[in-house]
Parts: sequence; structure tokens; C-alpha cells
Amino acid sequence: MKSYSSPTKVSALGTAEPVTRSEAVADKIPVASASPSSSEIPTLYSEIRELVARSPREPELRAEIDRKIQQLRVLQEAEADALERRFEERLRLRSGTGWAHLQRLKELTSIDPSRFSWTGT
Repeated sequence: MKSYSSPTKVSALGTAEPVTRSEAVADKIPVASASPSSSEIPTLYSEIRELVARSPREPELRAEIDRKIQQLRVLQEAEADALERRFEERLRLRSGTGWAHLQRLKELTSIDPSRFSWTGT
């Protein structure tokens, strides 16, 4: 059985912080609004179940079942793509936070970056 930990986010300083309830709820809203097809998925599952139940008596339904399954795949892939885009967007370094990240790295590693030559010599 898979266990789940509480969700975290990466702060501007590069540390993991717990996601607040309001952030978690806000994160769920864009997925539903960005993917109007998400309401179609349960409907397609119901239609497929009904067709599969009827298929032993009506073998000609196989083409309809295949078509519905293909529609379902397209919708699920679109929903997955939207989720992936949202996830990647959250990982991007926000403008103006680079210096804070470098300062935090310096604090965490206690290494003075001025000791290193970044010119490759």
C-alpha cells in the first residue's frame, strides 16, 4: 500500500515548506478550470461500462466501445499535460529570486563562492 506524505512546496530560498490548506485548494481549482474535459471523463467511463455490459448481446458495439476508449485516452492525456504544465510552472525559478537562492546555498554549505574561479582557469 502506498503511503502519502503531506504536500510540500519549494520556497524562494530553495527549502521545502508545507503547503497550506488554502494553497492546496487553490492549486486544485486551475486544473478543473483549465481542463473542461475533466467533467467528461466520468461520463465516458459510465458510457463505456454500459456498452461493455451490453456487448455480449450486441457484438457490433465493439467499434463504439473502442471509439469511447480512444476519446477517454485523449481527454486523460490532455488532463495529464495540463497537470504536468502546472507542476513545471511551480518548479521554475521566479524572476528576482536567483540572488536569494545563492545566499541560501552559501548559508547551507558555508562555502564562500568568491574563493572559486568561474572562468574555467
